[in-house]
Amino acid sequence: MRPWFYKLSRGTARIYFRLWHRWRVIGLEHVPAEGPVLFIANHASYFDPPLVAIANDRYVYSLGRSTLGKLGPAHWILSSCATLFVDREGSARQGIEVAVNALESGQALTVFPEGTRTRTGEVGPFKRGILLILARCPAATVIPVGVRGTFDALPRGAWFPRPARIEVEFGAPMSAAAVQAEGGIDALRNRVVQLVGGPAAGAGGEIDSTTAAADSEKGGDESPPATAEYRVPRSGLEGAGPRSSAAREPSPPRSGGIGRAALPRFSQVPFSTPRFV
Repeated sequence: MRPWFYKLSRGTARIYFRLWHRWRVIGLEHVPAEGPVLFIANHASYFDPPLVAIANDRYVYSLGRSTLGKLGPAHWILSSCATLFVDREGSARQGIEVAVNALESGQALTVFPEGTRTRTGEVGPFKRGILLILARCPAATVIPVGVRGTFDALPRGAWFPRPARIEVEFGAPMSAAAVQAEGGIDALRNRVVQLVGGPAAGAGGEIDSTTAAADSEKGGDESPPATAEYRVPRSGLEGAGPRSSAAREPSPPRSGGIGRAALPRFSQVPFSTPRFV
């Protein structure tokens, strides 16, 4: 990862998404300023990894399949923007080791537990690999993330992005222990479904308020109401207004800003497990 190129790319992407897709960020106060963070998001488009990353001021790593970096320029650009390459055809252990390595170094990492982009726009089943990651990183904070609009903007097979509105919403954090508890991964998935605002594949439709409340109790943390949106008073990020007639007092602003300390540089052999140094 090259911090200077990461910051340049982040700034450029923010301008593009705000102008072409009327991009909004919601719930930024849920993102810790430091320490290991595991963002768990839905996956509908190639836009999703950069959108989660640029929505906050931390450096955010993501896992990418090794075939994306086979060309020299592509490998340089993606690795400079904090992509950690893993071989999807090889052992699942490699991806877990790469994720654990990043979290143990105190970094923020985005994981898409569906494993691939959705073909229908629905949130698919979550793979259990995140439980193995959290078993080795109990100090990690888990943040559910809903990315809305990317399936309309750049779905599978699309060559040019459509000017669909895109929103990224961060939900209330969960502890690693809460996700590992019985029913925890299902509660996490339900939270992501709520944030996306659509049905879950194989779940029989949207999550009702009774189920959502039960999931919040299982996870040990209270999710914000589905109607709540948070104004983000940050440069370059557009605030959000209410999306329904229901209203709630905005959450109090966070104290302090999001940390901008440079990440430790690591050396990475292409298509192998990176080491943070």
